[in-house]
Amino acid sequence: LSPRRKVPPTLSGWLLNVVLILLFPAFCLLLGYWVVLARPFDWNAWFLLGIMNVVPAFIGRSGYFPGFLTPFTIFWQIFAEQWMLISLILFSIYFPVRSRLDARYPWIKWLIIIPQIPLVPCNFALEYGLLYHIHFIQPYLSWIDPLELAGNVFAALSVCIFIGAIIRKLFTVPEPDARRRLGVVAAGSLLGLGPVLVL
Repeated sequence: LSPRRKVPPTLSGWLLNVVLILLFPAFCLLLGYWVVLARPFDWNAWFLLGIMNVVPAFIGRSGYFPGFLTPFTIFWQIFAEQWMLISLILFSIYFPVRSRLDARYPWIKWLIIIPQIPLVPCNFALEYGLLYHIHFIQPYLSWIDPLELAGNVFAALSVCIFIGAIIRKLFTVPEPDARRRLGVVAAGSLLGLGPVLVL
C-alpha cells in the first residue's frame, strides 16, 4: 500500500497530533475521574464522567489499536458515545437541582433513554461484523441505515434536551451560586455542542 504521507510530518503536525490525540483526551479523562473521586456519591459527578469519557473514545478510533484490542475499542467507542448522550440528559435534569418537569413527570426521560440502550449491542455487532465477519452479518446489512438514523435522531434529541434544560434552569433557578454554575455549563455547552447540533 502506498503511504498516506509522502513526506514526514512537520513539527507543527506532530504537536497538533500530540495535543489532539494524547493531551486533550487525557485531560478530559483525568477531569472526569477527578470529579468522581472527589464526589463519588454524587450522581452528577458520574454523569460528568460519562460526558468527558466520550472525547478519548471518539478520538481514539479502533484503527489505532490493532489486534486483540480492536473489538474492545470498537465496543468502548460505541458504548461511550451512547453513555454520553444518556449522561447529557440526566445531567441536565439533576444539575445543580432537579428539574421541575422531571419532578412532576419522572417517566418522560425514560422515553428517550430506554430506546437508546439496545443501540449499543446492535451497533457493536454490525461494526464488528463489517470488520471481521461480513458473511455472518450479511442478512443484517439492511439494518445499518435505520440504526444510523435512529442514532442520529436520539443524539439530536439528547443534545437539544440538554441545552434546553440547562438554559431553562438558568432563568428559573433562584439560587445565585446555582445560576453561576449553570452559566458556566451553558456557555461551555453552546460552544462545544452547538456546532455538533448544527451538523
